[in-house]
Amino acid sequence: MITMQCAGSKSIPVRRRSYASGLAQGQASRQSIAHNLERFATAVRQNGYSPSRLRDRALTRALTLPDSIRAQTAGLAEGAHQPFSLLLAYNFYREAVFKDGCTVVVALA
Repeated sequence: MITMQCAGSKSIPVRRRSYASGLAQGQASRQSIAHNLERFATAVRQNGYSPSRLRDRALTRALTLPDSIRAQTAGLAEGAHQPFSLLLAYNFYREAVFKDGCTVVVALA
C-alpha cells in the first residue's frame, strides 16, 4: 500500500494494483476525462456552487470509500492529468449537477 497526499495535510492510503489500473485508464481516456470534468465544473458554477468547496467535500467523503476505489480513482486522475478531488467530485455529484443521469436513461429505456 502507498499513500497519496492531497488537500494540505490529508494523506490517503491507496492499493498499487488498483492505482495502476486507474492510471492506465486515465492515460487512455485523458481527453474524454478532461472534457467531462470541464463540463462538470462549468455546470457546478452555473448552478451557483463553488467547485473548490465541492472538491473539498468530495475529499472528505472519499475517506469512506474502500481503499481499492480510492486507489483506482487516484490513478485515473494521475493518468488523465486531472485533480484527484475534481474527479472525486464528478463521481460523487455528477447526477445532482446533470439531471439526466443513468437512472433517467434506464427509466426511458
